[in-house]
Amino acid sequence: MKEILETIMNTEREIFIENNNETRNGTYIRTLNTKYGFMDYLKVLRDREGNFRTMVFDSYKKSLNIEDLILSLYSNGISTRRISMILDEIFHGRYSKSTISKITDVVKEEIDAWQFNH
Repeated sequence: MKEILETIMNTEREIFIENNNETRNGTYIRTLNTKYGFMDYLKVLRDREGNFRTMVFDSYKKSLNIEDLILSLYSNGISTRRISMILDEIFHGRYSKSTISKITDVVKEEIDAWQFNH
């Protein structure tokens, strides 16, 4: 799960950098509380100017449920196209349609890889 969230944030930051002519600047570590327990050592990406903010969770919020939503939808047979539509409805105004599409594509790849290894 941690890898999936980090991949989503990486995709977000890449889009942010492309659109804002910014430069990458590594990561910082934080802990999130999820339905399944604490997620330690989550690498949150940043840009050189400090303008990038992930939409996956609020900067000062300590809990997260988006991963539960994505995994639940996918594990219940919802197509990535439909997940994209659902995320668009939920995050309307926070993500562009192309960003949602990229995020669902990346999450699908991560889930498929995880399923293959288990």
